[in-house]
This record gives sequence, structure tokens and C-alpha cells, in this order.
Amino acid sequence: MSLSATTLREKAPVPRAAERPASSWSPPSGGRRRVSPGLRRLVDLMDNRFEIAGIRFGFDALIGLVPGFGDFFGMILGAAVVLEALRHRIPLWVVGRMVFNLWLDAVLGSVPLVGDAFDVFFKAHRRNLKLLEENL
Repeated sequence: MSLSATTLREKAPVPRAAERPASSWSPPSGGRRRVSPGLRRLVDLMDNRFEIAGIRFGFDALIGLVPGFGDFFGMILGAAVVLEALRHRIPLWVVGRMVFNLWLDAVLGSVPLVGDAFDVFFKAHRRNLKLLEENL
């Protein structure tokens, strides 16, 4: 008696869920998802690097002084937090809120004089990092 390949496939037992091989993806750091230290450093540089008279500010406020380019560049750098949120599959409404924070920082920060003060106090990158950490 000869067995064909289709006969062997038909008779092979189907593995149960516990016996199936695990997927190749696993959350970083042993099951708990965390924000990378590099991303934390970027947010700190952008929003809290310097202090004058008790007021903390970062490079976002400094580069925002460059008309046109500064606020756009700050928004591009802030997209790193949004990309990290997408990588961790954070709910889209949270990602939308992060994008809104960056947009608000860029638009209102581009207003002469008032926008520069807004850049110092709004801290969109810090807000987005907090949203990311709350949803991990």
C-alpha cells in the first residue's frame, strides 16, 4: 500500500493553540513595553534642557525663534514620539491627540513674539511622551 502526500496531510493531527509555535514578535523588555531612553533624551532636549529664573525650556523654544523653519523643524523632531506610539500600536485617538499637540505647537509657535512665549510654556513633546507612557 502506498501513501500519497495528500493522505498524510489529511491524517496529521491539527496542533492545539498551546502546541502552535509562538510568533516571532514579543514585546520589548520581557513582556513590559517601555519608552526608549533615546526618546526620553530627545523629549528632554526639546522641552526641558535649560532653566532661566526657574523657567525650564528646551531647543524647541530656541529653534522656534527662527521664522518659518524653526517651528516646522520642532514638529518634525516631535514626530519621533508619534512614530513610537504607532510602533507600540497605541489607539488611534491617542495618536491623533499627539498629532494635534504637535500641530498646535507649530501653528501657535509661529506667531511672532506671542508664539515664542507659547513655545516655552506649552511643551508638546512632554505632553506626547506622557500620553505614550499612559497608554503602554
